[in-house]
Amino acid sequence: MDDRDDSLAVLDRGVALINRLLGLALPRPTRDASPAADDGTPTAAAVEARYAALMVAMLGSPDAATVDREGASMASFVPPSLSDDEIAGCVRRLGEMDDRRLVETAFETVSIRPIGLDEVFRPGGYVYGKINHGYWERITLRGLDRMGEPYVRPINRLIDPKSMFDEFLVLTLAAQMRRRRAPPGCFMTDACSLGLGFNNGNRASTPESYPEPLTPPVRAAMTGCLAFLETQFQARRFQVSDGAFPKQLIFDGTITAFAERIVAASDAVVVVGPPHLARTRLRGFQGTTYAISVPPWSIHPMWPAVLGYVLGRLSDIAGRHARVTVLVQAAAASAPLASLVDLMRADLEDCEIHFIDMGQALDVATLTEVPVGRWVRQPKVTAATAGRTMPLYLEKEP
Repeated sequence: MDDRDDSLAVLDRGVALINRLLGLALPRPTRDASPAADDGTPTAAAVEARYAALMVAMLGSPDAATVDREGASMASFVPPSLSDDEIAGCVRRLGEMDDRRLVETAFETVSIRPIGLDEVFRPGGYVYGKINHGYWERITLRGLDRMGEPYVRPINRLIDPKSMFDEFLVLTLAAQMRRRRAPPGCFMTDACSLGLGFNNGNRASTPESYPEPLTPPVRAAMTGCLAFLETQFQARRFQVSDGAFPKQLIFDGTITAFAERIVAASDAVVVVGPPHLARTRLRGFQGTTYAISVPPWSIHPMWPAVLGYVLGRLSDIAGRHARVTVLVQAAAASAPLASLVDLMRADLEDCEIHFIDMGQALDVATLTEVPVGRWVRQPKVTAATAGRTMPLYLEKEP
């Protein structure tokens, strides 16, 4: 967050924009609760506290699953669509398949196409969002919980079904594809794509990407993704892009060419991510760099304020510059944000936006300091970055 802006006013503009784009009635923030002033240092605790205050101003609660404003619930604002019984039925059926049949079913259902720099940096702008294995595992967990069966490993349960995050994701994806006049099941056009993946950053576009025996996370990710698509969208076949695109930039060394494309295509760069990325800079870039910090721990429970505030800021920034590139690390919240930005682009006649959901690939900027997160500590990343100067880096504090 930026302590120079009026956070409530930005949130109000963002929520109004979401409501108009999606035909919803999310509550606008009131002045009943004001975000505490900060000292300009984006510490994790300060960012969490400010978004919690925005949630209270908007919904009367710091948690979307426990809304307490005029006796309402999130289901009053976002129509329910996911049925735990239907998800459980899919999870049970898919869980009975052996590894080979599950992979075959996944690729009979989903066509995953690689994308490249020419597509992402096409003239006129591009929006790339993605949903990778962690979110899909959690969908499987919803089904297992409904069946009363355990899951094989600990997993983040921070997306409470009562928060309606999953339903909001469905709404944004459906609205985006309607706007693009895409055929049913097609989450790719020449100007946007949704990336899917079932592993931790390896190429995901062919069955050969998933050797047997499948690991439990890969099995669960495939199962959850198929259950989600089957229950939420009326299509037999889905076209998506490769969710491994950002991490492959690191593994194959094209991160430098990627950065050069950003420099050439941008008057402003926006980094949307947790506070440890607020000082991320791009070597050789002479334009304006903005940081929009999001909660590192509670981004999913506070999704209404996060998405409203970030969209409000992005709308303001797009009004100041002709060419904007947005780099995002915001967990599963990146996907609905990508759809909202793509919908918003129809209003931006004078701004070309390239939006790239980078996920933890943005953490490559932290390699010269204490690495954050397990992904940047794995040997594959170390080998790919050893002896190289990364084009993304953290600016030293004054």
